[in-house]
Amino acid sequence: MEFLLGLDGGGTGSRARLAQVRGSATQAPVLEELGSAEAGPCNATTDLAGALGSAAELWSHLASSCGLDPLADAGRVSFVAGCAGIEEPDVRAAFLSGLPAFGRRLVTSDGVTAVYGAADGAACSLLQTGTGLIGARLDPTGSARLVSGWGWWAGDAGSGAWLGLMALRAYLRGFDRGRPRLSPMSRGLAEHIGDDRVSILRWLRSSTARLLARLAPELFEWAAQGDAEAQAILERGADSLCSLVAALEPAGDPLFLAGGLGASWRPLLQARLGAELQSPRGGPLEGALLLAAADPAPPLP
Repeated sequence: MEFLLGLDGGGTGSRARLAQVRGSATQAPVLEELGSAEAGPCNATTDLAGALGSAAELWSHLASSCGLDPLADAGRVSFVAGCAGIEEPDVRAAFLSGLPAFGRRLVTSDGVTAVYGAADGAACSLLQTGTGLIGARLDPTGSARLVSGWGWWAGDAGSGAWLGLMALRAYLRGFDRGRPRLSPMSRGLAEHIGDDRVSILRWLRSSTARLLARLAPELFEWAAQGDAEAQAILERGADSLCSLVAALEPAGDPLFLAGGLGASWRPLLQARLGAELQSPRGGPLEGALLLAAADPAPPLP
């Protein structure tokens, strides 16, 4: 295909990048970036119409800005999307069927595009922790495998939402026992959530994974200030993240740590694992473009 379009779709927003393949029969192909764009959420599980709308908006904007016709030139494009909530076959099929008529269309998890981008398509393992959590392993054959990513209500210990939930539960236990709010964590949570029953219930009614995850960076600060409960929560999260690394079976390949909480977790995890946790060389968009350029396409989960 002459053009490559990579999309990184999440629950809060989406990004896309358009590139063109340059080179000749005697030269290795080179990807020339033509443009990038951002749009709204792209989670086909929670909002299929919205996800398709975001994908169409991104393509239309990029095509028009590069002098392409979104309808007539779609067949010249190899499209790969890494999206949240796309692993169920029926959801993936519905999303694929609603896309523009690209010459090639592949859709996979954002964890897969992230691990492809982490080491420029080479074998590696990736642990990505932000609001949610996902682990991915890319083996030397180009086959990817995912671990965790079940959601904070079912697991994902070490994610931002899980950390916030654990802090919230500890605070409510202390509230029920009438403990004075003297520790850094209890004082901080009292400011966020409230220190009376009505305020707490009001906060709980509006709580979401993203709202819980906003507490996570402060949890690391409270632990650094010597808060025993915050330290215990981080120890539990670190135990789980180290177990995920073991499940990925890195086998001596590079191990990458990414996501909004990656920098916060790095010192604790490196001390536990006795190994360096590198920052990815590229992200999900770079991984999507690598997959869009691959011929034939590698097996995707």
